[in-house]
Amino acid sequence: MKRDIAFNVEVAQEVGVECAVLLHHIVWWVHRNRLNDQNHHDGRYWTYNTYKTYAKLFPFWNVSKVKRLMKKLEAEGWIVSGNHNQLQFDRTRWYSTTNRTEQFY
Repeated sequence: MKRDIAFNVEVAQEVGVECAVLLHHIVWWVHRNRLNDQNHHDGRYWTYNTYKTYAKLFPFWNVSKVKRLMKKLEAEGWIVSGNHNQLQFDRTRWYSTTNRTEQFY
């Protein structure tokens, strides 16, 4: 399947193209979940995936790269992460946008 990659140019100028691509993906899913009233926890809407799944979605990045990009986005205040899994052993990370992100979208 052919897919296009999208990102916000202003965000890319702030945090780099790779982070902007990943952030755009997160923003899209959080927005979709808000519209469908899904994955609502702690007053936020969330999206989730494993680093491995993100690496499959973005085959030009490996798992280590995805992890570094996520950590950078979180450290710089673009996203927050959490664990809202029903099973304690499930380590899937959940991500939500912040006020900083929402200024650009």
